[in-house]
Amino acid sequence: MLKGEGVSITVYGKQGCGDCVTAKKVLDGEGVLYSYVDIEKTPSAEEIVKKVCASFGRLPAVPVIVADVKTHEINTQFSAVEPRGLAMIAFARMTKTLMTLNKPTS
Repeated sequence: MLKGEGVSITVYGKQGCGDCVTAKKVLDGEGVLYSYVDIEKTPSAEEIVKKVCASFGRLPAVPVIVADVKTHEINTQFSAVEPRGLAMIAFARMTKTLMTLNKPTS
């Protein structure tokens, strides 16, 4: 999950999920690096998806995208459950901005 200085992105999805394919395409198009976890092949990942969805008051669904931000100034996590359209693009761009802001300067 090492994707940027202090920022890691994980996409939880499953094979045959069109929204998962779209989420990955949007993140790829924005240049956001991420890890992809197939919840059908990683049983523990299904529990993470259930927990994140429950925190939104939702039934389990994919894709779920989790961004962990850990720097000396910030220690937080934010998530998106089934992001679509402009919400997906906004999430990708916000994540890209966080990754850029957390790059070490030389």
